[in-house]
Amino acid sequence: MKAFCMIILMILVSLKMFAQTNAKATTLNLEIKGMTCGGCVKMVQTSLKKIDGVAAINIDLENATGVIQYDASKVKEEAIVGAIEKAGGTRHSFKAQIVTASENNEKNVPDCCKPAKQKQDSPDCCAPSKGN
Repeated sequence: MKAFCMIILMILVSLKMFAQTNAKATTLNLEIKGMTCGGCVKMVQTSLKKIDGVAAINIDLENATGVIQYDASKVKEEAIVGAIEKAGGTRHSFKAQIVTASENNEKNVPDCCKPAKQKQDSPDCCAPSKGN
């Protein structure tokens, strides 16, 4: 009976911790300039792992982006950006900039879809395909 109660208690504590972690998770999308290799990515990740409240880190060298999940009650966006910019020390210079959802979507739009002038229709390459 004692072992059963301990198992139930451990499950309840795990569920409570899981609920708290997911309830407070905020996502920060960043553009990170200055990374040139896997070592740069490792420096950024190592710097971010030291911050209390950072839950998940995804740094993409090829696209020069980062997606950070964090607890907004424990850490501010400015602290995350600052940690990235300090991560290179004196040998590397990283520059992090917060990317809003609309800016992120704008980056993923092919050039042919961006109207040259305002109020101009998008070219045909952007028209949704018509299903049969």
